[in-house]
Formats: sequence, structure tokens, C-alpha cells
Amino acid sequence: MSVMSMPEGVVCEANIAPEGIRRRTQVGVVGLVLALAGVAGAMAVGAAWYWRALVFIPAGLSAFGFIQARRRTCVARAAEGVIELGDFSRKAQPPEKLAASRRVAKTIQRDALLVAVGAAALAVATAWVR
Repeated sequence: MSVMSMPEGVVCEANIAPEGIRRRTQVGVVGLVLALAGVAGAMAVGAAWYWRALVFIPAGLSAFGFIQARRRTCVARAAEGVIELGDFSRKAQPPEKLAASRRVAKTIQRDALLVAVGAAALAVATAWVR
């Protein structure tokens, strides 16, 4: 497994294999397509701002997938205290590495939430664009 350095100075060993990274990237792409299609559709039909705010869901899903793939850390696996192997089986993560993995998982949750809120705000703002 590779080791990566986080902006906050946290060093975390990846807890997902390349196959898991690929799967999370695919989730990110699907979420992005759904978010963009949702905004485009809402603009096309002139949907009210509160309907446009629903882009929060696919945008959050997209961000969650992309950020987990980029940081090579699965939030669920960190919570479980395991490492996901190439065949998607799991093994226990060493305790000394688990704390760092969980810190990275918290930053993933925070950052995905911020992206989702920002995307929803932009989608809502399109309600006033003619």
C-alpha cells in the first residue's frame, strides 16, 4: 500500500486497493453527471430554487467518491478499522495506522460536505439567471 501526505500534515497509508479507487472514481463520475444533468434540467424547465437545491445529493455523492479516490482512503473502511484488499475482502488495519486513517476520513467527510453545499448554492443561484 502506498503512503500519502495530507495537507494538514497527517500521513496516512491507503486503506483501499487500486480496484477500490477505480470504483470510487466511477461513483464520482456518475454523481457528477447526475448533478450536471440535474442543474441543466432544472434550468431548462425553470424549476424553483428549492428543486435546484437537490443537486446537493448527487454533488455530494460525486465529491465523496472523487475525494476518497484521491486520498486513497475509504471512510467506511476507516470506521470499521480495516483495509480493503484488491478482491474487496478486508483485513484488520494496524492500530498505529488506524488513527491517521480516521483523521483523513473526517477530512473527506468535511470536504465532500463543503463541495455539496457549494454546488447546491450555485444551482440555487441559477434560478435568478435568465
